[in-house]
Amino acid sequence: MQSLTLVGLMLLLPECTSDLTGPETVHVILGTSAHVQCRYSPSYGKNVKYWCRKASRATCPIIVQTSGSEDPVKKDRVSIEDNHSLHRFTVTMEDLTDSDIGMYSCGVQVNGGQDLVVPVNMTTATTEPDHPEQSHDSSLPISSISSLIYVSFLVLIGLKVSILLCLVFTIIWIHRRCRWTSEEVTPETTP
Repeated sequence: MQSLTLVGLMLLLPECTSDLTGPETVHVILGTSAHVQCRYSPSYGKNVKYWCRKASRATCPIIVQTSGSEDPVKKDRVSIEDNHSLHRFTVTMEDLTDSDIGMYSCGVQVNGGQDLVVPVNMTTATTEPDHPEQSHDSSLPISSISSLIYVSFLVLIGLKVSILLCLVFTIIWIHRRCRWTSEEVTPETTP
């Protein structure tokens, strides 16, 4: 019964159990660079990772591949870098042209088995990409900057009001304490 439940969960959550994941679609702007990150299971840390262009359903010639180490490898306008501690590799394609648009795959070579492959569709974007890891430009959009300034302003006002209230309550407390002690010290008059 427990194994049936486990199989059911695996069918419902394929991304959680997948040994290799990557973006289904990457929106790029021609003339810029694209950064594609593919994540893999920790057990494949030392395996060779690669980026290939799908020529047909059955073939995917490798464009660039790692040596199994974390050393970056560059071939023409395409580079690949593996990060064993984060269990992901990043492919960078520079100076994108119309001929770069199409189907690619992230791949992990499996010794004695079938390679792990995830298809990635690279399409042209009409505006900036939705995902910062796929963008060539690391600057924030104007709306994000204005939101950041607004939040910073609110935090600053909150801090100033908190400090002012602490000062006011401290002054009131000291004033009352001095008045209490002065009432206790006043000498009693005897008739």
